[in-house]
Amino acid sequence: MAGWAQGRSRPGKAGSPRRAVCALLLWAGVAILGSPMGAQTILDFREELDRERPEAWAMAYFGSLVILTRLAEPTDLAAGEWTVGVEGGWVPSLSEEERRVGFDGAKVEDLNRTSAVGRVRGAVGLPGRFVLGLAWMPPLEVDGMEANLVSASLGRSMALRGRWRLGVRGTLTDGEIEGDITCDRATVAAGDDPIANPFGCLEPSRDQMSLRVASVELLLSRDGRAGRWSPFGGVLGSWLDNEFEVDARYGDIVDRTRLQAEHAAGALVLGVVHRSARRWSWAGEVFYTPLRVRRASGTETDALLHGRLHLTYRLP
Repeated sequence: MAGWAQGRSRPGKAGSPRRAVCALLLWAGVAILGSPMGAQTILDFREELDRERPEAWAMAYFGSLVILTRLAEPTDLAAGEWTVGVEGGWVPSLSEEERRVGFDGAKVEDLNRTSAVGRVRGAVGLPGRFVLGLAWMPPLEVDGMEANLVSASLGRSMALRGRWRLGVRGTLTDGEIEGDITCDRATVAAGDDPIANPFGCLEPSRDQMSLRVASVELLLSRDGRAGRWSPFGGVLGSWLDNEFEVDARYGDIVDRTRLQAEHAAGALVLGVVHRSARRWSWAGEVFYTPLRVRRASGTETDALLHGRLHLTYRLP
């Protein structure tokens, strides 16, 4: 995600990709002409983005992908009981228009790096019928991208009539995603091609996106003792505090811009748990969150809708 932008956006007014490109080229020309031959111009500043800027939308989109939901985490664990499991999620493919997020919507970024994400999860029952959940997305490189995210949750439920349970959970997620986002390897390999490499990327970038997500979830679920199938559904409120640190080089410009964006979002979850054996169970969930974005054509809702699966083993 390219870091330089044409100043701060004003809420309610659409940015112009053409103006952003012209401003970048003009600024670069002045910087080069005003510098000694061969000297590098370093962009090193921090910018707070409006939540509807394309860059902010992209950070909120991928931050929402890793929000920790209840999924197969039991709400009826007694103190000292454990579960361990693995979770996998489908990552939707973004269109070229959706990937046009760099430079306030002027540059297409290579965001379709993987179609799936995964992590390991566990939970332990605490006194007072509280349940502590933990999750970790380990730093495994996939197509030049590497994530290292840790999540924790604390929840409690109460029994309702008809073997239904109402629960509330608070979760925190923190970590980083690193990779060549601003200048990916394919773009750099295009060399001087003005179409495939319009901004003149000279080497793969080493960008880093820091994610800090806090959420509260209210969940209605069928008690697992009522049968093999247990449907559940809930609503979430999340606060995402993201920062994108650019480390890229195009021409004589070294870009080390830091883009920061905060985002409040709501989400809906709907799923089912199936207990196939005494200790084994699996769960599937659909996650939906609407996200607003301001593009050249106007402001619109570009939501995240994706599915998750979880396999759990319950320890005695």
